[in-house]
Amino acid sequence: MAAEPTATMEPMDVETPAPKGKEEPKEPETVMEKIVDNLGVMPDFTHLSLSDPFHLKKRESNWYTELRAGTVTFLTMAYILPVNANLLGIVIPYKDDILVATAAAACIGCLLMGILSNFPFGLAPGMGVNAYFTFTIVLQYGIPWQDALTAVFFSGLFFLILSLVGLRTFIVKILPRGVQIAVGSGIGLFLCFIGLQGSQGMALVVANPATLVQLNTPLTVEGNY
Repeated sequence: MAAEPTATMEPMDVETPAPKGKEEPKEPETVMEKIVDNLGVMPDFTHLSLSDPFHLKKRESNWYTELRAGTVTFLTMAYILPVNANLLGIVIPYKDDILVATAAAACIGCLLMGILSNFPFGLAPGMGVNAYFTFTIVLQYGIPWQDALTAVFFSGLFFLILSLVGLRTFIVKILPRGVQIAVGSGIGLFLCFIGLQGSQGMALVVANPATLVQLNTPLTVEGNY
């Protein structure tokens, strides 16, 4: 008997749907879309929705996780309040006002960052620039602190314009990846060095005329604090 032919089905390519919350961002297609994407000026407020506020469900997160992360971020950057007030208070005779202004600027900056961009970044006055303001601009060059603060205001205004037109994002993107990483690492090392000094931190290091810095010995609670 002849064998009956068996019907076979060709395997079909079935597209597997992307997991929920893992959608890939749409790549820019036209030249204008690529320019806008590189400049980083395209607004996106889809996170301001009642169904999924701040994309918590999309990112598989919850309020408890976000509150913990925010608390850790606050504790990490809270040192800026006394340090900034102490550094600027050397040349500005309003240390209490500086403390309040530092806290207000950080609060407003963090709220705007979260509401407008939905990025988990904490914003506060930058460390390093305040030391440059105090020791270089005012004390070394002898510029009155009122004039120096006026220059800071206009520099912030100029920086805001660069951000609005997208040039700041473009400049950052054209920097080599190694330079971008080195900037963050350098700032971190500078802050660590400030924390090790006696005037602003733990007094683990002191100045040395030959090597510029040396370990503060002997390390005792009475001698360091």
